[in-house]
Amino acid sequence: MRPKNSHVSVLAVLTSFLVVPSTAMADGVDAGWLLTRVGGWDRKPLLALVLFIGLMLLNYVLNVAVIGIPAANAGNRPRFRFSKDLLWYTVLAQVIDRVSFLLTLTIGTTVAGLFNSKIEVALVRGIVAGLVLNFLLSGLGVAMLSEHFVKVRWHIPPRSTRRIAVRAGIFTNPTWLIALSLTVGALFR
Repeated sequence: MRPKNSHVSVLAVLTSFLVVPSTAMADGVDAGWLLTRVGGWDRKPLLALVLFIGLMLLNYVLNVAVIGIPAANAGNRPRFRFSKDLLWYTVLAQVIDRVSFLLTLTIGTTVAGLFNSKIEVALVRGIVAGLVLNFLLSGLGVAMLSEHFVKVRWHIPPRSTRRIAVRAGIFTNPTWLIALSLTVGALFR
C-alpha cells in the first residue's frame, strides 16, 4: 500500500514537468543554457545569477519530490538528513549531466562520421540518436548516483532503492521533454 504523500509527490512532479522549460536536462534543470540565452555571465551577471539560483532551486525541489520524499517514506532517517544530502546530490547531478552530454557528443560525432549520407539526413539522424543516447547515458548516471545516495547514505531497503533510482533516472531526465519540444516545434513551422 502506498502512503498518501506519494500521490501528492507524483502529482507535484508531473505538474512541474508542465512548467519546466525545454532547457531541462538529465538531473532536472540545465543551468548551462544561461551562458548563451541571457547574454552570459559577462554581460548580465546579476540576471544570470538570479536565474541560475532559481533553476537550481527548481532542480532541488524536483529532486526532493522524486527522490527525497519516497526515500524518507521508505526509511527511518531524519528528514533533515535527506534535505541536506539532496543539496549535494543536486550539484553532483549537474556534473553527471555535463559528463553525459560530453560522452553523448563524442560518441555521436564519431558515429555520424562513420556514415556518409546527405547532411540533412545525417543531421536528423544525429539529433534523434543524440536525444536517445543522452537520455540513456544521463538517465543511467543519475540513476547510479541516486542509488548510491539512497542505498549507501540513507540505508533504504534494496527494493525501494531500485524503484527510487529508476524513477530518478526517468522522471528527472527531461530529455524526452526536449524531444517533445523539438517535435512540436517542427509540427508548427
